[in-house]
Amino acid sequence: MALRATIDYKDTAAVLDEYKNQMLNTWWALAYGLACAIFPILAIALIALSIKTLADLDRWMYSLGLITCLTGYAITAFPTVGYSPAFYPARTKE
Repeated sequence: MALRATIDYKDTAAVLDEYKNQMLNTWWALAYGLACAIFPILAIALIALSIKTLADLDRWMYSLGLITCLTGYAITAFPTVGYSPAFYPARTKE
């Protein structure tokens, strides 16, 4: 939500021009594709680790759970990260 506030929630606006809409759709598709590729791998790793009886299983499960959460947060930020540089270029110092 904080990233969306930086672009004034324009990615949720009802009407965007064609280029902005295309840009957001591209980044949403990228985020969805990455989520569909990465989350099943992480889920399989969590399932495989939960079956094994390792001495340090708690540490592995905790670490993999944190990696899954951080990956999800990073992937959901992709549309905003892609939108910001395209429509809010860096300001030059005067």
